[in-house]
Amino acid sequence: MTDLDQNLPTFVTRLTTITPAAIAVIELAGPHAEEWLLQCWKPSTASPLQMDVIRYGAWHGRYGVAEMEAPNPTSNFREDVVVCLTKPDTMEIHCHGGKSAASRIIDDLKSRGAIARSSDQRTAQQYKDRWTADAWMELGQATTPATTVILLDQARGALSNAILEIQVLKGKGEKVSAIAAIQRLLQRKTAGMHLTKPWQLAIAGPPNAGKSSLMNAILGYNRAIVDTMAGTTRDALREHTTILGWPFVVVDTAGIRDAYDSIETEGIQRAFSAIERADIVLLLVEPTQGWTRWHEELQAKYSAKCIAIHTKSDLGLPLPLGLPELSAMRISVKTQSGMEFLFQAIIAKLLPEPIQCGDAVPFLAEHIELLEELLKTTSD
Repeated sequence: MTDLDQNLPTFVTRLTTITPAAIAVIELAGPHAEEWLLQCWKPSTASPLQMDVIRYGAWHGRYGVAEMEAPNPTSNFREDVVVCLTKPDTMEIHCHGGKSAASRIIDDLKSRGAIARSSDQRTAQQYKDRWTADAWMELGQATTPATTVILLDQARGALSNAILEIQVLKGKGEKVSAIAAIQRLLQRKTAGMHLTKPWQLAIAGPPNAGKSSLMNAILGYNRAIVDTMAGTTRDALREHTTILGWPFVVVDTAGIRDAYDSIETEGIQRAFSAIERADIVLLLVEPTQGWTRWHEELQAKYSAKCIAIHTKSDLGLPLPLGLPELSAMRISVKTQSGMEFLFQAIIAKLLPEPIQCGDAVPFLAEHIELLEELLKTTSD
């Protein structure tokens, strides 16, 4: 690098949200990026950093690698992190998603001379392309590793390149190819809109069908009260969780049946409201109760987003009588039988075509509006 390059600032930026998550992504960019990184981090192998190659190692931080390897080190602190060289002067550091780990790494780099900046400041300084800039700004709102990776692809140009390709096709007069490319992007809009916004999943069915038990099983802890008394759940309970890498709000609704008092009536009305708003509904069928008129009503109205589930399969009872042809499955919360298949069915229902590494994905309402307008003008 030239002397002028060396005088340019080196910035450190947390790219992912400050709320707890599985991973945190920190960018170190500038002429001193590699120098300061290697003062704080020791790779597990001695080979030099290579572009787009993931490297593992230990973060020793402000004490420095040299001090930590001295006969009497000041501290035994270390944090396992992953580093990737994304540009000649830019590193990505992936660490534990808790607040303290990322904050410590940023503070260590600041002590070396790096200037901390927000992701919004980074975007304003570095990116003129709106699609890429939007991705970097949204990245801070991603809460799961899977959605973070998809947004990182967009931040690295996947969506911007796809838009440019469409413009090139239009310029060449290749109308059919341009329309097909736009339609491919629009097919991914639902997934894109849920990279930072959780899906709404409602668990519905009559009393004692196992709704609260299933909610607890999905969450991995006991959030809902489970009792054999019908009507234990009177209000819709909501909790955030992750299912196969995607963010969800899981809603445990009141048991749907003929109500006999005003409180129960209100609970059932709220259950129907939660079902109406949900992206997907798990319709529980308990083996001793069978398929009821309430199941029939919910299935008729919300068939596009319903998955019928036979609960309590550990009891070894026959399937309920009168069950119509549905995409149904058997599960047991007690034994965990069928739970992994259920998770796969939920994602398959919401995302018939999974997002692949490097796919271009529109992820804001403005993107979709622009693409729909582009499709209209291209088709005319």
